[in-house]
Amino acid sequence: MDKLTQLNAFVKIVEAKSFSLAAEQLGVANSTVSKWIHNLESTFGCQLLVRKGNNVYLSKQGEIYHRHAVDVLTSYHRLINVQYTSMNKGKVRLGIPRSYGEEYVFPLLMEFSKLHPDIQLDVQMNDNKESIFKQGYDLVLRIGEITERDVVAREVGRVPRVLVASASAISSKDCDDKTFVGALPIVLHSNCGVGYFSQILDRKIHDSNIRMRLNSSKSALKAILSTDAMSILPYFEVAEKLESGVLVHLLPSCRLPNMPLNVIYPQRELMSSSAKVLLGFLLERKDLLMSQCTKRPQVMCALLPKEE
Repeated sequence: MDKLTQLNAFVKIVEAKSFSLAAEQLGVANSTVSKWIHNLESTFGCQLLVRKGNNVYLSKQGEIYHRHAVDVLTSYHRLINVQYTSMNKGKVRLGIPRSYGEEYVFPLLMEFSKLHPDIQLDVQMNDNKESIFKQGYDLVLRIGEITERDVVAREVGRVPRVLVASASAISSKDCDDKTFVGALPIVLHSNCGVGYFSQILDRKIHDSNIRMRLNSSKSALKAILSTDAMSILPYFEVAEKLESGVLVHLLPSCRLPNMPLNVIYPQRELMSSSAKVLLGFLLERKDLLMSQCTKRPQVMCALLPKEE
């Protein structure tokens, strides 16, 4: 057991004038407290406490060591307060996907801001996948695969995705017709490579099949709603329109792998204290980060790919 813990027990005994009361305050057994004091006395080479009946008194040497012990513990707690204060001040630059961030991350950031008012958040909402170092980010929440090197990626969940098209472009009876679906033009979202379409449609996808390439799921959704194209999009982006019938789920028997949602950051020794505070906050609430965006209306349960 470390000496600070033993010194703290020593001071507690003097304040309580009782081994048993001190043990109760510390949440340990009487024998443990007695052992700690014995270890201190062995270290200092003198008797610190004298027991007389039910009372406990400081010895002459104990009085000297007690004063120093109080000073040491006071200095230690001041040091901890300085560390805590410094950790809760500063600026953190955070990158998050736009539509996902606005809907699901921003409410958590408001909670964080209330808990840590001295930490300034610089939140950038976009769907770019440029290097976190190039963009100067401390932390990034990213949906999809990680391409950077020399970063740490902590997966906090998996995001379902579905192949969809506008209900005005395709009838429900054609949704399972792979030949018909395969003839639709493609709006390609940056989180979904051409290979996924090739896998689903069992054919090679040519550049001429792609009508538009976008790095925004919200823009991709607008594109397919105004055209006869199809796209593979995150479920949270299309759930309401699928349920209302504005969109249709194409080839529902073909399961798409869920996308990882990662928190990305530099090696911890390169992180600021305030960035570590935000990282801890997000990891503690990873269930909240995922719970809303993976909610499945009962009517849609059979259509969505199973969780991996």
